[in-house]
Amino acid sequence: LVAKGKAYYCFCTKEELAERRAAAEAEGKTWKYDKHCLHLSPEEVQAKLDAGVPYVIRQNVPETGEASFDDVLYGHIAVDCAELDDNVLIKADGMPTYNMAVVVDDHTMGITHVLRGNEYLSSTPKYNLLYEAFGWEKPVYIHLTPVMKDQHRKLSKRDGSASVSMYREKGYAPACITEYVMTLLNSNYEEWRAANPEKPFTEFPFSIKKMSASGALFDADKLYDICKNTVSRMTAAEAYDGLADWAREYDAQLYACLA
Repeated sequence: LVAKGKAYYCFCTKEELAERRAAAEAEGKTWKYDKHCLHLSPEEVQAKLDAGVPYVIRQNVPETGEASFDDVLYGHIAVDCAELDDNVLIKADGMPTYNMAVVVDDHTMGITHVLRGNEYLSSTPKYNLLYEAFGWEKPVYIHLTPVMKDQHRKLSKRDGSASVSMYREKGYAPACITEYVMTLLNSNYEEWRAANPEKPFTEFPFSIKKMSASGALFDADKLYDICKNTVSRMTAAEAYDGLADWAREYDAQLYACLA
């Protein structure tokens, strides 16, 4: 990348960066790296390398034009290159940053489709600039919306509200959780289920394009109702086997009775 001019050595110290950042903020400007080291001559760069001056390697983002990509769910996303920072690709200790590693890793593994949270929408244009710099084929992107705990917070394992094992321990059958998650994924799943009560969910004509671009709200009451309906469609044998599987793991006394 350095040889192609798509990246460059940066010898700026933390103190120098902090000073320039403070100066920019004092003028009411948003700080981003000012490409100071990009303008060093090859001789100056080599002299610093020979002298053992610590460095990082930064991505050389174009100062004009736009970085864009097409997302299956969100459509065309374009960002002005002037708004993007020259990310650090290789740290001073020689290790790659996430921004560098994720692109190389995905390409090396032959990843064709990238599905991830929509918080990465703003980072993807920079990743694509790296794909272009390497001359690699870009993957298909699908940025997914989070399931929301309320209007402002997404469902998170950190607050104990998004653990599948928690619902499993409470006695929710796996089929019930699957049914509810399907309603969160596609808005027309409930209509399909009502018309096809006996069919397995795998026969639902799932479409990513019908997923919501805004986070679905997790509704515990609705989950409970769906569970009742799902269990009511089970045969006695299916219900017994499900209860026995749960008891085997969580209630030895009940399991002994069932056995």
